[in-house]
Amino acid sequence: MKIFICANEEQSIPAKVSRTLLIEQEFISSESIEIIYEKDFSELTNFFGQKFLRSGAWETFEKDDLQRFTLLRFKVPELMNYKGLALVLDPDIFIIQNKLPELFNRIKTHKLLCRKGIRSNSYASSLMLLQCDLLKDWNLENFINELKDGRLDYEDLINLRNCDDNIGILEDFWNDFDRLNKNTIFLHTTQKITQPWRKGLELNSYIPPLFGFLKRDLIYKILHKPLRIGVEHPIDDINQVFFKGLNKAITSGQISSEEIDEAIKKGFLRIDIHSKIKK
Repeated sequence: MKIFICANEEQSIPAKVSRTLLIEQEFISSESIEIIYEKDFSELTNFFGQKFLRSGAWETFEKDDLQRFTLLRFKVPELMNYKGLALVLDPDIFIIQNKLPELFNRIKTHKLLCRKGIRSNSYASSLMLLQCDLLKDWNLENFINELKDGRLDYEDLINLRNCDDNIGILEDFWNDFDRLNKNTIFLHTTQKITQPWRKGLELNSYIPPLFGFLKRDLIYKILHKPLRIGVEHPIDDINQVFFKGLNKAITSGQISSEEIDEAIKKGFLRIDIHSKIKK
């Protein structure tokens, strides 16, 4: 049994905060909670600069895209040698309540557990509990080759539309999208523009069109809504989850002050992060 947090350099600090909060639950050993980075997998680094099918159009897999780690989700069964259970998380997902024993007891005969996505006929692969011995057809290199050949659409893959119906459905509070209440088990800060550590930072990431065809830039400009520069999360309790978690990570030695300063210098963390930590 392991937990994998998928990340890249830009998301290393929030990933370490996520890991710190998981360690605090004392459900599994800290050695069984691993952060994996896209730079360490040749399947992804060799994919940089190449075309792939996304939402029916050809896009380029950019090496500096903030979300370039997402395909790592499909590497995990291989990393587990197709044996045992593995929980897969994005780096912007933070545990709020220790319900992990309940989660692991729910897998039963399902290949995986996850919540439904926002769109119809979609699942949220950002948090999945995988029964790896039932996922022997998951091979990251094969998936990438199918994306490059146009035999597989990224949106179908990431939304698990290419899976069979052996998916167990979790309630939304297992992966709450920018919502925090008494039921929330994992908080997912899905809106990159309001992620607590990104205020004032420019967003470099694919932005899907509205309704599949409307470009957001002009619409957001008319509505005076932020699209590419980070702003404060409108829910302060969500901000506090991250900043308190960051404090714990620093205090416990999971994150050093030098790492914080380097991340600020590289534009991965808001420049006022030190004052937020002190508060």
